[in-house]
Formats: sequence, structure tokens, C-alpha cells
Amino acid sequence: MSVQQWQQQSEKAFQETQSLLELWRRHGEERLQLGEAFHNSGNLFRHFHHRLRLIKQEIFLGVLLDSKPRYLGEQLITLGFLNRSLVHPREVFAQAAEQRAAALVYLHNLPSGDLELSSEDHKVKQRLKGPGQVLSIPLLDHLVICEERYVSFADEGLL
Repeated sequence: MSVQQWQQQSEKAFQETQSLLELWRRHGEERLQLGEAFHNSGNLFRHFHHRLRLIKQEIFLGVLLDSKPRYLGEQLITLGFLNRSLVHPREVFAQAAEQRAAALVYLHNLPSGDLELSSEDHKVKQRLKGPGQVLSIPLLDHLVICEERYVSFADEGLL
């Protein structure tokens, strides 16, 4: 497969995933509204799990919060491969800084169905924690969503 074919295929998959995300965003979930306070990891799980639990590719999302912390919006940071995604601090914090977010929660799904945290999950957390401190946009949590279950780094004392 040529690079151009791969790019076209990736773009098509991205657009299809965006369409699916929009459909799921509108159906069957407990949606956070703009300005709604973020209280705990359960809020975000209920907001996102319908959308993420059945997707066969790993999706990495950022949730933007203000200083209260209230929900400002979300960003698709990366659409990954079957079982992993490539996450770079530049992509994570670009929109957060642009939207003047005061805090950030990030989350991703596990298409494998295995909720065991990987060494890569811990590496991503470490890779993002430093830039968040430098930019004064702290990471409040990292949720890993798998079907009807999730793990919260904050709840587990891992942040």
C-alpha cells in the first residue's frame, strides 16, 4: 500500500469515526452540558462510555475544564490503531491552551476488552503530566474505558 493510499484510507476511517462519534454523542448517554461541574470520574464515564465502548480502534480524547472545574468541551486528540494510539503533548495541550482551559482530563478506550492498565498507559500519563504543570493546565484524571467498566488514575491514586 502506498503512502497516499494509506493517508486516504486513514482519512476515510477518521471521517467515519467522527460520524459515529456524533451519532453516539446524541443517543443513549448522560451528556455533560457546557458549564456543568465535573465532580468525579463517574460523571465522565457516564458521558463517554456509550460512545467509546464498542469502537474497535483506540481513541484518545481530552476533556477541557475551566477553573471551577466545569465542562468546556472535548477534543479528539488521536485516533489510534487497533490497540494503541500515538499521543504527543503538543496535540493534547494545543486546544486546551487555545480554549483557555484551566484543567484537563484525558481518556481513551481499550478495544481489546482487557481493562488491565499497560505500561504505555503509565508512560503517556508521565509524558503529559510535565507539560501540564508547565502550562498550568493540570491533568485531573486519566480514564481508561472498556465496555461497561473503567479505571480512573485519580481514583486509584496514580496521578
